[in-house]
Amino acid sequence: MIVALALRLCARNALVGSTSAGNRISDSAISSINDMIEEGPQPFVVVSTDDQTYNPTMLDILGGSSRSCDLVLDVAVGSAVRIDNSDDLAVMIPHTDAGTELSVNLITRQSLRALFEPNSGGAWGALFRRIAQQSTRLLIRRGAGAQKGVKFAAAQVVITLQPLYEPAFGVAPQEVWIDFLAQVAADPATAPLAGPLEAAITGNAIPEWRQLASILGLNDEAGKAIGVLPLAGEDSIFVTNETVVPDGWIGRAETIADQLPEAP
Repeated sequence: MIVALALRLCARNALVGSTSAGNRISDSAISSINDMIEEGPQPFVVVSTDDQTYNPTMLDILGGSSRSCDLVLDVAVGSAVRIDNSDDLAVMIPHTDAGTELSVNLITRQSLRALFEPNSGGAWGALFRRIAQQSTRLLIRRGAGAQKGVKFAAAQVVITLQPLYEPAFGVAPQEVWIDFLAQVAADPATAPLAGPLEAAITGNAIPEWRQLASILGLNDEAGKAIGVLPLAGEDSIFVTNETVVPDGWIGRAETIADQLPEAP
C-alpha cells in the first residue's frame, strides 16, 4: 500500500550516494541497475518491501491495533555479463573473498546509517524515519549456495518496521504526507510520481461523517445506530434553523451554544 511504497522510495533515494555502491541503488529489481559494467565486479543494493501485516479493528482496514512492514536491502557485489554474445545482460555474483566480503559488510553498515542515523540520508532519510516510526527486528542473511560452505558476495538485510498508519481514504494529504509529496515533486527523478501518488492518497472526497465511521471501523448499520451516520444517508442535509412550537423559540446553528445554558 501507500506506506510500503513511501518507505521503499524514501529508502532508495536516501541510499543513493550514501554508500560505497554510489548510484547503483535499485528499486525492487536488479535488472534496473544500469550502472553495472562488464569489466570487474561492482557493488549494488536492491531496495524492496516484503511482508506487510495489519491487524484491523472492525472495518478499520488502514489502521488497527498494530501493523508491520519488512524493508529488504539486498547488498551484493556483482558484474554484468552478456548472455550468449547477445545484447541481453545478466548480473553475476561471484563467490565471496576477503575483498568482496569487506565490501558487503561496509555497505550494509553504511546503509543502516543512512536510514537510521538522525543526521544521515538527507531529506529522503528524514522522511523515511518519520514514516518508519519504529524498528522491531533486524535480520541479516548471508548469500550462500546449495553446496555446504560456499558463500557468495551478497547479504540480505530484513528490517521489520512498525510504520505510520495508512493515510485515510478520501482525505487530502496531511502532515508527513504533505512533506512526502513535496519532496517527490521536488526531485527530478521522482517528480512524475507526485500527481499519481496524491490522487491515490486522496481519491474521491468523502464526507467527514463517512471519514469518522471509517476511522471507528463502523458499518452503516452501526454508524446510524450511534448517530455517526445520517439516518437518510448520503442525501441528508444539516439543519441550520429550527423553530420549537408552541413557544416560537428559534435555534440557529451558529448561536446554539449561547442559547442553551450549560448544565450545573
